[in-house]
Formats: sequence, C-alpha cells, structure tokens
Amino acid sequence: MISLASQVSVNLPHTSDTVSQLAANFASKGLSKTDLAVLSGGHTFGISHCSTIRSRLYNSTGGISIDPTLNSTYAPILISLCPFNSTTANVSLDRITPNVFDFNYYVDIVQNAALFHSDGALLNDSTTSAYVLGHLLPGSTAVRFLVDFANSMLKMSNILNPATGQVRKNCAVLNS
Repeated sequence: MISLASQVSVNLPHTSDTVSQLAANFASKGLSKTDLAVLSGGHTFGISHCSTIRSRLYNSTGGISIDPTLNSTYAPILISLCPFNSTTANVSLDRITPNVFDFNYYVDIVQNAALFHSDGALLNDSTTSAYVLGHLLPGSTAVRFLVDFANSMLKMSNILNPATGQVRKNCAVLNS
C-alpha cells in the first residue's frame, strides 16, 4: 500500500539490460520470454527522455560515439533530436507510427532502430526473436499483437497481491 522509489529500480527492467537479464526479471514475476517480447511491444507508443539513450549516441564528454548496433541512418536523426546536454528533449519510441498502438516497433527492432538497447536485444534469443520476426511475415496483423498484448497484460496484473496492494485509479493516491 506504499510506493517506494527504492523498489522501482530492482523491479523494472532497464533499457540497457541484455535479453538474459530481461528474461530473468520477467521469470521472477511468472512471465515468459514470449511475454517479454509482447510487452516490449508496448514501446510502440510513447516517448523517451533523450537522457535514456544518451550513451548510445555520445561518449562521456559529449563527443559523438554511436552504438554500433544502432541503425547508421537513424543515429544522426537521434543526435539532431537529442543534443548531448539537453535535460528536456524527448524522442518518440516508435519512429514509424509514433501515435498508433501497433506492431511497427518490431520493424524498428529488426532495422536496428529500436531506441533502447534492451529492445534490440530481443533479437539475441530464439524465443523473443521468433516473436519479433513473426510480425514481419506476410499476413501478420495487428490483431495478433493486440490480443497477445492484452493477454500478457492480464498475466502481469496477476503479479499484484490484492491482500498487500492495489491497482490505483490515481497513482499518487490510495483508492478509497
């Protein structure tokens, strides 16, 4: 019934995690590698603070140092959107359809244009890679992703123990 910032970093995946680290984090909560790939697809919508991806674009002194796993034509665009010292710049998580909840973020992953290293890492595991690549096959539809996402979200909601916590209507206030 209380929220502690100290519990966040140990329970949430990090954008620099490897697929093994991500899978272990998800497994500790009863979620599978497929759930990992599905829920990562949630990055199809929203924005990230540029500070989250700074290390993929710059070295510690602000010199250009592009992560070699990042798409070489996308990196300069990110650099233009995310100046080294900016504390307020943001960038869309999905470069193709940033305002639509769909499976195009998987296209970004395959094209090495995922913002987060952790999303690109999904290609380094046979289970997560199969899920990502499956959305690029002819005939793949958004319906499959939406159904999978809903099912994985339901599984994730079961992590919460109703006896010791609650899903809040307003994150800052306990439900009455």
